[in-house]
Amino acid sequence: MQQRPGRAGDEGFTLIEVVVALGVFALLATAFASSLSASLRSLGLSRQRTTAEQLASSQMEEMRRVAYDDLGTVGGNPPGIVTATKSVTNGSQTLTVDTRISYVNDKAPIAKETGADYKSVTVTVTSATATILARQRSFVAPPAQASQTDGLIKVTVTDYARQNPLAGATVALGTGPSAPISDTTDANGKVSFAGLTPNPSSGTDGTYTVTSTLAGYQTYPDDVPPSPNASLALSAGETAAVALRLYKPVTVNVRLVTATGVPFTAAATLTALSGKLGSGSVAIAGGTASMSTVGSLPLVPSDSYTFGATSPGFAASSVQATMAANYPTSLTTDVTLVMQQTYGQLQVAVKRTTGTAVSNMTVNVTGGPNSVSLTGVSNGSGVVTFSVPSGSSPVYIVNVPAQAGFKSASITKAGPAGTETITVTVTVS
Repeated sequence: MQQRPGRAGDEGFTLIEVVVALGVFALLATAFASSLSASLRSLGLSRQRTTAEQLASSQMEEMRRVAYDDLGTVGGNPPGIVTATKSVTNGSQTLTVDTRISYVNDKAPIAKETGADYKSVTVTVTSATATILARQRSFVAPPAQASQTDGLIKVTVTDYARQNPLAGATVALGTGPSAPISDTTDANGKVSFAGLTPNPSSGTDGTYTVTSTLAGYQTYPDDVPPSPNASLALSAGETAAVALRLYKPVTVNVRLVTATGVPFTAAATLTALSGKLGSGSVAIAGGTASMSTVGSLPLVPSDSYTFGATSPGFAASSVQATMAANYPTSLTTDVTLVMQQTYGQLQVAVKRTTGTAVSNMTVNVTGGPNSVSLTGVSNGSGVVTFSVPSGSSPVYIVNVPAQAGFKSASITKAGPAGTETITVTVTVS
């Protein structure tokens, strides 16, 4: 039988045409899926933002119903009854509502500065990924003019060594009629506490104490309560300024060696003197030690210290060093003390003008052939003994700094020429 010839266009699709068609479909499907996914994400975010705006509005309305004197966060600045942070679950999402309340300092040109003319309320709603979904701010006026008799404390926090402001430091009023209150410093290292009740003139102690903390920092000793730098009596209508200094702890690496450079490993006592903070001593063994304090004496960057060391029959010439001269790039300082053999002792007796012995008194000894710098504490008999270099005419300065209700006293005394013990009496009053 004769085959009928096919008509034009009956050939069908070739394999190449099918593959191309599938590829085009895949591209279009991928684009559609991406667009659909983005639309769903956008819709979800839009719903989150709508919910967040409702939460922010609800929280703001709640703040407007709070009495003005209570409008503040618990333990915050100003203090009040409002919880600063709360979590709200919306379906599978958890949203965080943060409420920030602060005083606004907006005094008239000729009016007294109170720092508390009215209050600012800021409500921020964030997602679990810390994305800000909504933020609202409002101002709340007091029912009457800000009090002219309340006090104001302005605090500045700086780095002690660099003298630059420290932002984000927590500052707290620990005691006082309006305490406790806390807040964080701004970019200029400043924070103000307004609307403070003046200290009572009688009754319980109304002293305001100010402290500051920041991760990785310590407070300079002179700025720790009850130091006058951090404790104050606030009179009616007073504006007081408080400056607090913080610093990163530094370390001194001490190495003891003999006159020939060999490590000195016998037990020894390391001493340090600071013209600003006093003196301290600590026992070391093995010839090396790393420390951020010498006894009770803190080591502070940029301050100068005089280091000395003694061991039975040995003493080191004093060495002066500035702590962490490259602060804050480097927080360590290396000090090497050369221990030299000694032969005599200087025994110091601390007594009152009545002749009674005084115990637990710090005694400093400086000078002598090797310019020693030593520190000790009088025992129960009021005596402290130092091992010191001897010589043909060694002269030592024995100083008892002011402490424990006694005035400072000092005396210059010739030290031992050989192996003898020289006794000296320092009278304190």
